[in-house]
Amino acid sequence: MSDDSWKHIQAADPEITCEHITSTLADPLEVRKSNTQPEMVELYYRLKIDPEKVRYVSVVVKKTNEGFFVSTAMTTTRIKDGELIFRK
Repeated sequence: MSDDSWKHIQAADPEITCEHITSTLADPLEVRKSNTQPEMVELYYRLKIDPEKVRYVSVVVKKTNEGFFVSTAMTTTRIKDGELIFRK
């Protein structure tokens, strides 16, 4: 993950930690293709339970000619539509 990506993640959703991203990629609940860019973007989801709310951590991974990279990450209340690649 680039420094720019990490700065973007922290600015948009400061509760996301590197551990959230690492654990979501290592052990996702679901992986889906993006509806808008299905050949380039995969969305990884993992359940995150806080005392006050149930949310998902979503990690957006982009595919390029050079490989894969984390584009952004955030918390969300639902899993987006998109072709299912993997479900735990």
